[in-house]
Amino acid sequence: MERIKTPLVVIPILLLIIHWGVIPFFLLVLAGVIVSLLEFYHLMERRNYHPQKFLGVLGGFFLCLSFFLFQGKLSGGLGGFVVTIFLFLILIDVILKKEIKFGVSSVSVTFLGIFYISWLLSHLILLRDLRPHGKGLIYLLFVTTWCVDTGAYWVGTKFGRHKLSRLISPNKSWEGAISGLLTGIGVVFGCRALLGLQFFTRLNLDLNFITPIGCLVTGLLLGIGGQVGDLAESLFKRNAGVKDSGNLFPGGHGGMLDKVDSLMFNAPLLYYYIQLFLR
Repeated sequence: MERIKTPLVVIPILLLIIHWGVIPFFLLVLAGVIVSLLEFYHLMERRNYHPQKFLGVLGGFFLCLSFFLFQGKLSGGLGGFVVTIFLFLILIDVILKKEIKFGVSSVSVTFLGIFYISWLLSHLILLRDLRPHGKGLIYLLFVTTWCVDTGAYWVGTKFGRHKLSRLISPNKSWEGAISGLLTGIGVVFGCRALLGLQFFTRLNLDLNFITPIGCLVTGLLLGIGGQVGDLAESLFKRNAGVKDSGNLFPGGHGGMLDKVDSLMFNAPLLYYYIQLFLR
């Protein structure tokens, strides 16, 4: 029962924040970035790495902030500037502390956290700002990503015979992965049809600008990206010897990183595909 309660509380709040406005949504993404970074660095510490947590979280904060302040107009250039500055600061910190033994791993792990979590997740902010379709695209992203995970899990559990990656995630199968892809395609077509109804078009949620071929490509991208993101986090957890990244959510839902892993690659994939090919 506890496992059901958490989504029943979280999902309505999430939907309200998405629809409410850019500032509440930015604060939600920022909170997700900071908590995910802390969980990621904790995983690294379990393997005796020594991330510069303060600089890493601070860098993640400013990188996410740069995406919000410039809403894609300068975020690429400013984001690169932020990453460069914090790489410089992390290196200086390691040099001054004379951490010869752990210096390289400390810099590498800290910088990986900033890029892997803050850079990728901050694309949610850019996607939400793609007017006039930003809100609809965020709904599409969240619903499709969740359905891909669910479809892959359900079919993999019931019919999975051929292991996808036995060492990284023994429970995942090729049958589940293919099901996730097909689910992604179907959900994108379904969302486009549903959000095209008059009620949703009045709320500026329609996605009619996405062509049928675009729906097919979007479904494939989100189906692949979501599962790669899930496997990437499984790799880090397997390396750290833990089942979940944290215990933020009750009822066995794990930590923040467990909730956003599939969005890591899906957010930038959808954003750049829309920007490059559908606008």
